[in-house]
Amino acid sequence: MCNIGHAQIIILLLKWQFICLGYIFNLTDSNERLVIAEVILPLAIGQAYSFSVPQSLESQIAVGQRVQVQFGKKRMYAGIVYNLTDSVAHDSLKFKEVLAILDEKPILTKRHMDFWNWIADYYACHLGEVVISALPSGLKLSSDTIVVKNFEEIPQDVSDEEYLILEALTFHQEIPIATIEEILNKKNVYKAVNNLLNQKLISLKEELQNSYKPKLAKFVDWGPDYIQPEAQTKVFDAIKNESQVRCLLGMVQLTRTGVPILKRKLLDETFVKPTTIDQLVKKGILAIVVDPVSRLSRDLKERNGVLAPLSTIQEVAYAKIIESWNIHNITLLHGVTGSGKTRLFAELILKHVPENGQVLYLLPEITLATQLTQRLKAMLGDDIVVYHSRINQQERVEIWHAAFQGRKIIIGPRSSVFLPFINLDLVIIDEEHDPSYKQQDPAPRYNGRDAALVLAKLFGAKTLLATATPSIETYTNAMNGKYGYVLLAERYGDAELPKIELVDLKAEIKKNTMVRVFAASVFEEIKANIQENKQVIIFQNRRGFAPIYECQLCLWKAHCINCDTSLIYHKYSNKLKCHYCGYQETMVPECPDCLSEKVELKGIGTEQIENDLSILFPDVVINRLDYETTRSRKELTQIIGDFEQGLTKILVGTQMLAKGLDFSNVGLVVIVNADQLLAYPDFRVNERAFQLMTQVSGRAGRQGGGSKVMIQAANIEHPVFGWVIGHDFESFYEREIKERHWHFFPPYSRMSRIIVKHKNKDVLNELLNIYLDYLNKNIKGEWQFFGPILPPISRIQGFYLQHFVIKSPKTANTMLVLIHIKSSFFEIAYKTAAFRQAKVVFDIDPY
Repeated sequence: MCNIGHAQIIILLLKWQFICLGYIFNLTDSNERLVIAEVILPLAIGQAYSFSVPQSLESQIAVGQRVQVQFGKKRMYAGIVYNLTDSVAHDSLKFKEVLAILDEKPILTKRHMDFWNWIADYYACHLGEVVISALPSGLKLSSDTIVVKNFEEIPQDVSDEEYLILEALTFHQEIPIATIEEILNKKNVYKAVNNLLNQKLISLKEELQNSYKPKLAKFVDWGPDYIQPEAQTKVFDAIKNESQVRCLLGMVQLTRTGVPILKRKLLDETFVKPTTIDQLVKKGILAIVVDPVSRLSRDLKERNGVLAPLSTIQEVAYAKIIESWNIHNITLLHGVTGSGKTRLFAELILKHVPENGQVLYLLPEITLATQLTQRLKAMLGDDIVVYHSRINQQERVEIWHAAFQGRKIIIGPRSSVFLPFINLDLVIIDEEHDPSYKQQDPAPRYNGRDAALVLAKLFGAKTLLATATPSIETYTNAMNGKYGYVLLAERYGDAELPKIELVDLKAEIKKNTMVRVFAASVFEEIKANIQENKQVIIFQNRRGFAPIYECQLCLWKAHCINCDTSLIYHKYSNKLKCHYCGYQETMVPECPDCLSEKVELKGIGTEQIENDLSILFPDVVINRLDYETTRSRKELTQIIGDFEQGLTKILVGTQMLAKGLDFSNVGLVVIVNADQLLAYPDFRVNERAFQLMTQVSGRAGRQGGGSKVMIQAANIEHPVFGWVIGHDFESFYEREIKERHWHFFPPYSRMSRIIVKHKNKDVLNELLNIYLDYLNKNIKGEWQFFGPILPPISRIQGFYLQHFVIKSPKTANTMLVLIHIKSSFFEIAYKTAAFRQAKVVFDIDPY
């Protein structure tokens, strides 16, 4: 067991609460009654901080509202009221006041803030870090420093930079610090500003900035004298102009409900010019009204008729899911690729969710969102919105409000769990196995799947976990009876699972039959599918053109200056790039160490495969789906849409291709380098490889039969290939679960990883030795720890890093122990000046 006692933990928690009380000295009268607001701030700090509520605001303030508070000497923030309590003022406890209430009504409920608290506690991070992650930027207000003019004439003895600031203030009485940064073309302007402050030529103030702006549109309404139908009828006697008459006839038709018509719609419906409306406005017959409109309405579509009937197998699965929910709130739907899980989801939403109930539909990545949303809107109608990082901040704020107002179906990735649902009835977690559900950086490092299970429990909602390749943890929970289990073992309609063939790369290379990156048999199969007007998917889980640029004489490699990793060549930009920190440099034609020109690109990335295919098939339309080609929502939609419509014949991509996309005409899937999937040092490597190969294989043959998957590999004896070829999840699971049990890995334990970083390697090693000594003394018995461990990439963004791994029994109160370890680690680092620059990151349930 762990040597950290419960008494120590309780003392620590009491200290933590005392620190987070947040009292700050101001003047209040003793024995005066106070309302205290506990406010959560969007800062990487501990729990809620306490502020007093002025009597003038007591009747207006409510839990879940945003309020303006001062934190620190001058900074203003928009915090969220977490709790309200009555107190009696005391001379020794004096609070800063809430300065203003920013919302007429709450923007979320106490239940959601309790959920945020759970995230902070479970994933060992600050509550403020959860707020930063949860709230759209448009709702996270913080103050800007405003420089105010305080002089009549510009003095002669100021510096050039000071003169530029004062000159700007002669034209504008107040300017933000950000504007001064632009004027001086530098970030560090505080020396010049401070000098002007000391000379009393300027003063400073703080203003809370609101980045959210409602979208405004022009509407056309009847003028005050023409609201009544009788007046509208008479106006036609006075108007002779044909365009104006046509415009007014349109107004009569389009405003029968008494609601103003969008100006753009009136122009489109009546085929008149804007000047026609302007003329009628001048006459007082019509009026222009400017009102806010929703940014979410532009994609809305009506439901397209009757849903296709469920197959017999789907009907059985539907009945079993409902039956399972009578016993288990959480059910796993284990359906092979192409089995029609989305159609089942639609049936559950239509028939099981009450009229006012809400649905959270989680996806691992936004790649799926566009195609899936179109399919669901055709099935369910328009009450659907999509929430993810690539929509602009204005839309994100509106979706936040839509969720709080009861919008029925919200589709999105892991961050969607933070939306303020009011009546959550069903949570669907599609592709529940996917590692993309785990947030890596920054904190909170939460798993969206696991967080969604907790959110559903808070609402009493039903949850459906769905996948063709369940995670080991989820499948174990289903087999142990913790979750319900429903199997969907056949594909929908006449579709058949593809035939999977393993291609021996060693033999092909030995026979010298490779066609660029493809075995001869693979090349011939690609050619045959193109000739038969079938589409082809090529999978390589490495973006860029080539991962290594190396000298053949001295073996120099192009390395990142900030990270312990090779630079990857990108042909489209002709740059060598680091995928960890973003550093890039131009590719040099000779080795910088020995000046040899024998410098070569090695390895295979998606760009190189796309380039090779364009040479092999010059008349075929080829596209690429990876991070570089999908920076915007428009690019992503275009690439998927072109392949879906058959305009693109060959699609090359990374693991984005394995995210449940549904294409009807794919005859062949090629996995270029399967060995790469098995090369990563992680206890989940076999699981990840099996899942990725099975999922990407599932893109083939989703309508009809005769499809094929060809896996190129050198180590063809690896057991994972046999399980993938045989579509044999059960054998894969039996082998893996024995390994996990033997080595005390999840699901038989809870894992936590503590990552320690420092820019000085020697200081890091010294600190690691102290931490190692602490863990040796405190981690005993059933608890295990390993480390410090050097990761495959041991330097990122200038920081050297190593980590410890802690395994704890499932029954242990791991959270409380980790709080103590975290507190002790920070205390150790704070005692020594050299250690204070260290970063300690706690990653709970690393994935």
